[in-house]
Amino acid sequence: MAFPVEQHVASRPERPRPPRPIAAADQPLIDRLTLVHELLNARHFASILGAIPIRISERMRSRLGELRASRSGAPVEIILSRRHIRRDGWDAACDTLLHEMVHQWQAENGHALDHGREFRRKANEVGITPRAVADLR
Repeated sequence: MAFPVEQHVASRPERPRPPRPIAAADQPLIDRLTLVHELLNARHFASILGAIPIRISERMRSRLGELRASRSGAPVEIILSRRHIRRDGWDAACDTLLHEMVHQWQAENGHALDHGREFRRKANEVGITPRAVADLR
């Protein structure tokens, strides 16, 4: 099962997706989340994380947020659920953003994108509960 397929079959090149249009009504929220990303980056990551687009999703129902990465593992964007922001409030949305920033830290530092030991260690270090699911009451 450890056959190095990538040495024998070229993978299809990734085609960059064009950026999705941002609804005018979302821009103030995205601007605010981008500012929070900068502040949390300075506070918890010594400003080492790269700037990353943040998007609001209408479609996310069971997930609160997501770090989208390329096939190579490079972070592409952070997506937060509009439903989560509305239902759970600003503080919860900022916690979710910080959770996704821990994934961004994993991606930018060559760690696996998972909720394993390294994720839990970093999540505890930045002061969030290292869980992957919401408390769905």
